[in-house]
Parts: sequence; structure tokens; C-alpha cells
Amino acid sequence: MTEEPTDLVEMGRVISAFGVKGQLKVEPFAGPDSSLSRIKRLWLKRQDKTLECRVMSWKQHADALVLALEG
Repeated sequence: MTEEPTDLVEMGRVISAFGVKGQLKVEPFAGPDSSLSRIKRLWLKRQDKTLECRVMSWKQHADALVLALEG
């Protein structure tokens, strides 16, 4: 795991879990055609905890993206 970058930009929010394989449904702040669909890794942040995740795949689902993360 690498150290958390100091220049993170909030690009969306997790709406919910999706399906039975542990995917996440994410609402991109810039709309469904945003650059969020092109990222390879991301940092999930909740309160004071941050977790780096590798994006394995994604798909469009209505106005949201469904992300499958490594692990």
C-alpha cells in the first residue's frame, strides 16, 4: 500500500453496495460521463480512515457507476 497523496480530489460518493459480489454503486459528482470511469485506483475515505483500492472493472448503471474493486 502506498502513502495517501496530499492532493486528493473528491469526485463522487458511494451510494450503496451493489449485487452479491461486493461491488459499489458510486454517484460521480460530474455526471455519468465523468473521468471517474477511467481511473485505475482510488481512495475511499470515511471520517479519519482512508483505504487505497484498485479498480478492477466498472459499468454504467443509470446515472451511477458500479465499481468492482480488488480484494
